[in-house]
Amino acid sequence: MHGAILRTTFPADTKIGEKRICFREAEWTGHADKENNDGFNPWITGVSTKVHIDRLIVGNFQLHIRIESDIESRSNIENYGDMICFRYPDALTVATVRIATSLISSQQAKLNMESELDKKKSFEVLASEAKTIWNK
Repeated sequence: MHGAILRTTFPADTKIGEKRICFREAEWTGHADKENNDGFNPWITGVSTKVHIDRLIVGNFQLHIRIESDIESRSNIENYGDMICFRYPDALTVATVRIATSLISSQQAKLNMESELDKKKSFEVLASEAKTIWNK
C-alpha cells in the first residue's frame, strides 16, 4: 500500500558503467545507519513537494520517502544535486532496495517500511504477497 521493492541485476561487464541505483525529484539526505553489529545499512530519506493529482501539482502536500539498500556499506551513497544514488561494488551483480512513502512524515514512512516490507522477507516473498493483494 505504501511501498515497493526493487531488484536490479547489473551487467557483469563493468566497462558499461558504474553500478548505481539513483533517485531524483525530491530533497534527499543519505545515511548509513548502524542497525546491528554486523555492518551498516545505508538508507535515504527524501521529501517531494511535487505531489501530482490529475496532472496538477498540489500545494500543501509533501510526500515523504524512505529508501533502504540491502548492501551494507558506509560509503555507497552519493549526492548529485537533484539526484542521490546508491553506488555498488564492481563485483556486485544483484541489488535490492525497499521504498516506502508517507504523506504524514519521514518517521511514518519508516514505520510503513517496517510493517509492509519486512527485511526478513525475500524479494520473491514480497512480490508474491503484493501480487495476491493486487489480485484481491
